Amino acid sequence: MEVGIRFLQILSPFYFVVSAKLVSDGVLRGAGMMKQFMAATFTDLILRVVFAKILSVFFGTTGIWLAWPLGWTVAMGMSVMFYHSGAWNKESSFLICKS
Repeated sequence: MEVGIRFLQILSPFYFVVSAKLVSDGVLRGAGMMKQFMAATFTDLILRVVFAKILSVFFGTTGIWLAWPLGWTVAMGMSVMFYHSGAWNKESSFLICKS
């Protein structure tokens, strides 16, 4: 029980980060921007493993859990950056030309 509580104490403050990533990922996937979506997702997975390896040396099992929000944060930044690039919004350029 104590281990589960510690896990949630570490991860739960970052649920808003992963939520923002999921929303922007949904837009990217829906717009057919799969390369950008996959770049953010694979970055998250790779960084999570690298950070887990490094942090577990110093913090043990807790270091593995600390790696999750770090990977989420970097991947969310990438995904939101791709979202804000506007490449997914083909309709807005149509509306500007039409006006």
